[in-house]
Amino acid sequence: MDRIKSQPDYSCEPLWDLDSAHFVEPQNIPLCLKTANRLRKWQAYYDSLLDLDEPYNTGFKSKGDREAFEKEGLAIARQMQAELGESYEIYYRDQPVRFLVENLEGDRLRLATTDLLNSGGS
Repeated sequence: MDRIKSQPDYSCEPLWDLDSAHFVEPQNIPLCLKTANRLRKWQAYYDSLLDLDEPYNTGFKSKGDREAFEKEGLAIARQMQAELGESYEIYYRDQPVRFLVENLEGDRLRLATTDLLNSGGS
């Protein structure tokens, strides 16, 4: 089973092979085009937050922007798990998506996402 982590990082792919710690390009796994494009758009937004001229300005403009970004990231990871099935285990940041899907529904998703943000994840 391939284990892939979805986690943004500046100027690189948002997917990582957990066993080799190498980037995974979305076109190298069997994602539908819509999901791959959604993932690229999510990463492009994250890249847009980087201010090389004024590094202290790098980051989300508000807590709401960050929460919306994290919520979208988790939704994309959940979609990836649904598309890729049993031959892949998708993680969002450091949590297996299957665990998150089973345990983070409705209001608990929002609270858990907020907890994830407060845990110091990027």
